[in-house]
Amino acid sequence: MKLTPVLASLASIAVLVVAAPSALAQALPISFKAGNVLVNNPDTSTLKEYLPDGTFVREFGFDSDLDQAEQIVFGPNGVAYVACYSPGKILMYDGLGAQIDEIVDPDLSSGRGLALSARGIYATSYSSDRIVEFDFSGNKLRMFGLGSPLDSPVGIAVGEGGHVFAGSIAGKLVHEFDADGRWLRSFGGADQPHCSGLARGPDGMLWVGSYQDGSIMRFDADGTKLSEVTMDGNGVMFFGFGADGNLMMSNGFSVTHFDSSGSPQAGFGGGHTHGGTTVPFRFKAQLTGVISETGEAARKVNLKKNVALTYWPANGMLSVQLELVQQSDVTPQVVDVYEMLKTTVMVFHGEESRASPTTKARSFVGSYVPLKTMENGIGNVSVGLTGKVVNGLWRPTKASGSFDFSRNGKTFRGVIKTKGLLNG
Repeated sequence: MKLTPVLASLASIAVLVVAAPSALAQALPISFKAGNVLVNNPDTSTLKEYLPDGTFVREFGFDSDLDQAEQIVFGPNGVAYVACYSPGKILMYDGLGAQIDEIVDPDLSSGRGLALSARGIYATSYSSDRIVEFDFSGNKLRMFGLGSPLDSPVGIAVGEGGHVFAGSIAGKLVHEFDADGRWLRSFGGADQPHCSGLARGPDGMLWVGSYQDGSIMRFDADGTKLSEVTMDGNGVMFFGFGADGNLMMSNGFSVTHFDSSGSPQAGFGGGHTHGGTTVPFRFKAQLTGVISETGEAARKVNLKKNVALTYWPANGMLSVQLELVQQSDVTPQVVDVYEMLKTTVMVFHGEESRASPTTKARSFVGSYVPLKTMENGIGNVSVGLTGKVVNGLWRPTKASGSFDFSRNGKTFRGVIKTKGLLNG
């Protein structure tokens, strides 16, 4: 079996987030270790953390709600979000392995798939045929999908322009919605297996997995099927990608990390393991730049504290956020940036490129795509990740780049650089 190479001219999503201060935006005392793998185990109602090579690290949770655990995602705050089918909720865990909160909402009657949105997380509600968006604190932002062909949604992914894709088991279809939640089209159909897991691959294509026959299909932006391979006869539930850019897949019994040829190289979990993901890399970061406004003198900005840059290998996303931990950190220059960007989430799509699994650099270059919350903001960003190969897997060690953002007559431009891992 040969997988389509995903390591050359990789296209991906990247997100630049400037977050409002909140309890969840604060640096956590202990973080999940960057590059490790977190999986669920419904048999024991726990979550398990592993090293990238499959070595067991720890087990925690022991919550009866986890016996219906489905997909897992991490927020830029370092929190792990775990969807639970019944009761329909999302559990939130910090790096200590402690449950810090849960998200319960009438629109989320049976949580299954999760994906990062520009403002928080999307969740699919399987039994009520809808998609619900929450912020990272668990507040509901909106619900959509009712009145569309969406039927029994499981997997979910975000594509270019903030479009949302959800897979239906019942109709064997993938449904596309725009950034405002309006249904645009459905593709797939009776000639393909039903759709369970979804992910936007590092090749920029939409990857769709089937629990029915263990196949993974790749679709382009037009909804045309490009390829189909059978990965596991037990089926495909949820999947993403490891720090090396290669496929990581759950078949309902375990999570397997494959190499570029499609051969298994590490396994995680056992018994029943419905979902898992790679822990993102969270860096200390510094923003240095200038804010200028027509008719006003330019003001220098040098933010050395409470800035984090997060890289998600699972879906090729990148974010930068302010983490205002205490009042003493709110200096005039922080206020300049916060007041300018507090209502803004900047999403850009660009090229993530790397020649081979052992290349020691990756780059993100793109333009911001305005969403409804962005008003009239525009801009460009270029960020490079430099890394090294550890035990055969590439992992980032630092990042640097530049940005140029304008909104409401103000321009903020400068450079980003990191100062070490927060969760190394």
